[in-house]
Amino acid sequence: MTPYHAAALAFGHGLRLLPRPLRWPALLAASRIATPLIPRADRGGAPGMGIDSWRDLALWRLMMAAATTGLPYDPIVEHKGREHLDSALEGAGAILLAAPHSLLGYVVFRLLRDRGRTPVAIASGPAVPIFGTSELARVIPVSETVLADAVRTLRSGGLLCAMIDRPGPEPNAFEVATGLGPLYVSDALLRFALRERAAILFCTARVENERLVVTWGAPSDEANPESVGSAFAAFVAERIGEGLGRDGPRTVSRPARAIPAP
Repeated sequence: MTPYHAAALAFGHGLRLLPRPLRWPALLAASRIATPLIPRADRGGAPGMGIDSWRDLALWRLMMAAATTGLPYDPIVEHKGREHLDSALEGAGAILLAAPHSLLGYVVFRLLRDRGRTPVAIASGPAVPIFGTSELARVIPVSETVLADAVRTLRSGGLLCAMIDRPGPEPNAFEVATGLGPLYVSDALLRFALRERAAILFCTARVENERLVVTWGAPSDEANPESVGSAFAAFVAERIGEGLGRDGPRTVSRPARAIPAP
């Protein structure tokens, strides 16, 4: 354990001294102070796909430390495009929540849990925390059966969460040109979601102007995986572009390394 991680854990334990309503503001303020330290702390290779800002990464590190200590708190989130989320949750069918490899995106499990839903996440590790609680999200581990398990979740009317962007060209991914360079989108889950007539929802999360902002979107045309994938890429590229110049992404089109299990 590095001194930086030890300090984050100590901070997580120390937050127990604060009343619960003050813990989230303290986490957010501490992430601002910690941001200059993050490049040094992660000089061996920061997690994620490179689209998170250093501020995003600082807040994620502190939230993960708080999860390790079992700290209860309540994230305060500003929603943009919330009508897309409400529309999807009001439906009776399955939902595919497609997101990019953005570390703060894990906060959606808490938001969905607070709405009375039980999301199922495709993840590389078995322990995905629901931030601010002692609970873990339901997980489909990445394996040879991951697609079969994902289809069963959709067929049962479940809410499936998956990060569908890829770091580069792959046999099951197609390239979408954006103003920030090419984005690569895996179409496998999109094909299954369309076949099962599941609602498709997009989501990103990042720190903006001292607030955690979660933006929701949905494709206007669900005719085929390519059109949905292109809409997803445009949605992600726009959200990345909004952050440029304001502690924006470390990189745009190249990953640092694969995201570790939380």
